[in-house]
Amino acid sequence: MGNYSKGVEYAYKGFKASEEVNDKKEMAQSLHLMGYLFYEFRNYENALKNFEAASVIYKEMSDDLGFARNNNMIGEILLEQNKCSEALQKFNASLAIYNKPNAPAWGKPWGYSNLGSVYEKQGDSIMAALSNTAAITKYKEALKTFLISLHQFEQIKDPAGIAEQNIFIGKIFFKLGQVDNAKKYLQNAVSMANVVGEKKNLATCYLYLSKIDSTQGNISNAYKHYKLYTAFKDSIYNLQSSQNLSLYKTQLDIEKKDHEIALLATENKLQTTLAEKQSQRRNFAYVLAGLLLAAGTYGFFRFKKQSKIKGEQKLLKERLAISQDLHDNIGSTLSSIAVYSQVAKIHSEKYEQQNMSELLEKIGTTSNEMITEMNDIVWAINPGNDSMEKIVLRMESFAKPLAAARNIYFDLQCDANLSSIYLNMEKRKNFYLIFKEAVNNAIKYSGATGISTSINKNANYLLLTVNDNGVGFNIDVEMTDHKLSLSGNGLKNMYKRAEELNGNLQITSNPNSGTSISLKIPING
Repeated sequence: MGNYSKGVEYAYKGFKASEEVNDKKEMAQSLHLMGYLFYEFRNYENALKNFEAASVIYKEMSDDLGFARNNNMIGEILLEQNKCSEALQKFNASLAIYNKPNAPAWGKPWGYSNLGSVYEKQGDSIMAALSNTAAITKYKEALKTFLISLHQFEQIKDPAGIAEQNIFIGKIFFKLGQVDNAKKYLQNAVSMANVVGEKKNLATCYLYLSKIDSTQGNISNAYKHYKLYTAFKDSIYNLQSSQNLSLYKTQLDIEKKDHEIALLATENKLQTTLAEKQSQRRNFAYVLAGLLLAAGTYGFFRFKKQSKIKGEQKLLKERLAISQDLHDNIGSTLSSIAVYSQVAKIHSEKYEQQNMSELLEKIGTTSNEMITEMNDIVWAINPGNDSMEKIVLRMESFAKPLAAARNIYFDLQCDANLSSIYLNMEKRKNFYLIFKEAVNNAIKYSGATGISTSINKNANYLLLTVNDNGVGFNIDVEMTDHKLSLSGNGLKNMYKRAEELNGNLQITSNPNSGTSISLKIPING
């Protein structure tokens, strides 16, 4: 991946040097390089500033190819920010330039690939809104442009481009439900990615191969591919984290040098003024005040950068917690499957058909639970799911089908102002799992005919309630006997998750009078 922190430092020095001699071309290239390096570390704010500054210079110079390349990078940032329409405008503008004579051969396939990414993201958004037909139309549009891009990359023999398009096409086929085609393209991508040594591509391949295996019921391969995915993902993340910290340090050094230059210039100017004026004592006070102000400014800047570094360390800690969840939940479930399989084999050898059927049913149930847990963990990791809108959608997609299968009325009411609330990875995971356990218990054990839930915002708190009209239970007995802990996520786990959220969980229930569960958590605590 290269030493990005050094790259930023050299690009910055190149920009300052070219600025001194007013070399527009070098200035634009240095700004583009800094933008790209910031983009690689998902620092989109600084990336966008540098790319936009480069675009202005490219336009002044009438450098169409430089402008198109830079414009594509702006489009990729807009796409990451879910601004699909704006991204599409940028990509189309760049593709129009790459369609001109004397444009580089890689320009057109890159342009078509970018268009495909927009159509895919639009399809994902439509699918999330449960409009399958419209989403499929977008996915087919994406597939068409990705295939054009692949053909053009194959013509110019670009192995990295070929590998990436195979991944994109495999993902689209998976989303269209054509798993055999998806597997073929993803396996091609694995071969190509191994040749070019691109870990990021390999991680994506293994994630989708795991999903395909799960869909086809091949749990062993699904777990194997998921382990490969997490291994590559962790490797990429750890390297990026280390280099990201180094990158922030470089930014700090650059700004520090600017401050030192400014201080030196100020000091020289003040020394000249002191020599010219007789009131040395007063002017010395000015110098001291200026230095203190500059030191304070630098101290504040350093504090902000150190806060960012602490944020990176916190994120790493959260990722490790998720990794532990994977190990604990999936590992224990696979152990159960292994035991059931061994016992089933013994019964089959003894021709005990009924016992074997029961064990096979347990294996199927346990496998489905593992897939669900894997999906929950993957969902929690994805930073695109931190909005309350996405969380509520996940809650409904879990509860509604489950309740409908038992002929139970389910209702979820939300405040209109929830759209402005975002929960980080650990918080949304615990919030969702408390809701999931509450609904699951109501459906499985309460004998209820109706479940009503609500999510409200009150000042800086988020309030979740789950009520059912079932038979109720004795809380003290359940907490003692662990009757509701059959899945490992019983009442005690709900209280534990609430504690991790710095929240308050209250469960009110009595035999034959239904159950009410309320959770109150701080939004920013």
